[in-house]
Amino acid sequence: MKSGIVKSYFYSRVTIAHSCTIPVVSTSLVILGCSQRKIQTDGALPAINRYDGPVFRVIRRYLREDPGKRPEIYVLSGKFGLIEASTRIPHYDEKLDPAGCDRLRPQINRTLRDLVCRRQFDEILIVASKLYVKLLLQSLLSIGATVRVFAAPPGNGPPLTCLHGWLRGERMKKHEPRLLIGDSQCP
Repeated sequence: MKSGIVKSYFYSRVTIAHSCTIPVVSTSLVILGCSQRKIQTDGALPAINRYDGPVFRVIRRYLREDPGKRPEIYVLSGKFGLIEASTRIPHYDEKLDPAGCDRLRPQINRTLRDLVCRRQFDEILIVASKLYVKLLLQSLLSIGATVRVFAAPPGNGPPLTCLHGWLRGERMKKHEPRLLIGDSQCP
């Protein structure tokens, strides 16, 4: 098994590793931060179809091309909290801010506790902004999770390359990883 871990930070019992190489296993979870770009239609759509940012386009293409190798996919929404990718949501325009972090934290904790404790994921990849990553990591720490958490590097291209490679279990062009927690707006 390739580790590919470039940097690893230990907080309590959660290992936060920044890397683009993780073996694809059936016990993997991908958490995507929602995107400002959304499909504008009447009625509700599954979250994975509602959001239309580049990360969602990469994941949808992967699911079309290789539907047999499906990681569990969740989305951290600024309005709805941590939801399954298949959860139907209406169009909205709400950005996560510190007050939203406080409002969503109990729901995120409950959902992560159910996901991590009941399903026993080995690894989690988070592809999201610094604020979303910090909120998720705080929740994982608060529930006492023992799981390796990988965060895609920041920027425009690196998260897409990282997600693409992670989904396929391939080593992609290296991007200088950066710790994504620490300078966040969430208390």
